Amino acid sequence: MKKILITILLTAMLLSALAACAPAGDLPNESPSQSSGSAPTPESSAPPAESKAPSTEDTAPYNSVTAIPEDLDYSNKEIQFISREFSIYNDELTVEGTTGDPIIDAIYQRNINVETQLGVTIVNNKMSPGADFYANFDVINKVKNEMEANAYNYDIMFSPSFACVFRTSDALWEDLTNVSYIDLDREYWSQNYNDQVRIGNRQYFATGPISLSLQRMIYATMFNKTLAEQYNYEDLYQVVKEGRWTMDYQDQIVANTFNEMDGVEGPTKGDFYGFISNTNLSTDPYWTIWDVDIFKRTDDDYLEYEFDTESATNYVTKVVDFYWSNDGVYLYLPVGEGDEQADIRKHFTDGRSIMAHLKLQEVETEDMRTMEDPYGILPLPKYEENDKPYYSSAFHAFTCVGILRGQTTGEVDMCGAVLEAMACESYNVVQPAYYEVALKGKYSKDPQSWEMLDNMMQNFRVDQDFLYSSTDSFDILQQFRSAVYNKSRSFGASLSLQQKRLKITLNQLIDKIRAIHGD
Repeated sequence: MKKILITILLTAMLLSALAACAPAGDLPNESPSQSSGSAPTPESSAPPAESKAPSTEDTAPYNSVTAIPEDLDYSNKEIQFISREFSIYNDELTVEGTTGDPIIDAIYQRNINVETQLGVTIVNNKMSPGADFYANFDVINKVKNEMEANAYNYDIMFSPSFACVFRTSDALWEDLTNVSYIDLDREYWSQNYNDQVRIGNRQYFATGPISLSLQRMIYATMFNKTLAEQYNYEDLYQVVKEGRWTMDYQDQIVANTFNEMDGVEGPTKGDFYGFISNTNLSTDPYWTIWDVDIFKRTDDDYLEYEFDTESATNYVTKVVDFYWSNDGVYLYLPVGEGDEQADIRKHFTDGRSIMAHLKLQEVETEDMRTMEDPYGILPLPKYEENDKPYYSSAFHAFTCVGILRGQTTGEVDMCGAVLEAMACESYNVVQPAYYEVALKGKYSKDPQSWEMLDNMMQNFRVDQDFLYSSTDSFDILQQFRSAVYNKSRSFGASLSLQQKRLKITLNQLIDKIRAIHGD
């Protein structure tokens, strides 16, 4: 059997994590930068392993197998990937070698497995780093410019998802539903993402465990277990299990938890609070997990605009009331993308808040790893008790993948085999390294946190607005943020222009796609 199964590696990682209990254990580090220039710099993964690990499929914890023929061999063909080199993406596609870090080693092993299985060499052409918003579009813009000049230099794209879907009419990508070897119905592809990005029974982008950034960027409620006990909170895990974990419940328990700590009169960031959040990025997931749909599907599987302003206004009112009318809440105002998480995390790890709204990636930081008090993870609260289930959502910059057009049929099929194998191996190798070792390893004595994480991974939802909005803004999403920032409990009127804009943008996109395909 040609496929390398990695049970030995995974078992070693799990045993290592359990032995250490990860008080300050080996958690992910960024891989070294591969380029400092303006052009992508190829980064090849290591050569295929010389020997195969024993086959132990029956006992492998993650044990997916693709339908790719076992005798498929592409004679060491180079597969040219293009990706963005920046922070959280640096160790997502390729790494230079093993380091002892479980996630770095898992990425390395995944690529070895894919290369050996298919007889290919993975080459990662990284775009030079850029910190501003528009750098997220560098991958797509470079590919488009080169294709317009009849230069087809890349096979597969890794790109921030929000930069892709509304560009579908650029016709840069192959329809994944029509590519050999790809089975988007499998467990290693995100089904909710599939449902949202499918247009006219075609799909050009996909994500799932192949995107480590997707898992890292899921929003969660972190809570200090010692402080929760001191403030006589009931068992929050049990509250979640009983379906009582709502924003109203959270609002109630954090009330009156303000304590002066820094000697400065009035609420400041130096004081103690029940809950820490932000009026910008941290508000984004509420609209997704509370089921604010912006589109509905037509009979021919296209999209048309449909937005429930009344329900959205109710949701905004709920968040505004909680965020601004509760003395136990402290909000960091927007200071630039990414900074808010560092501020919130520092407040939380210093022991100056009971709960904090953070992305899962924050557990990888030094201050979370060395935090004195034990902490747990909960999903974000529901809107009402009868809502089922608890959904989770991720920051919109997580990676999606696509096969670039301009190749022969045989080359497209080869890319399909590579993507399918990489997605499967990401599920088998990378996801358990991140999920079981990095995340659960921190809570090896707290199985209830594992159950919360399981729930969050299984009930992931994608925000529709960021997928289909224009390049320079998220039409509806920005209005939610603005309403919370401005303490506006009635924002229906302010949505009028944005709704018209989004409807026009969507209709133009659909018309262009219909024209391309003759629908």
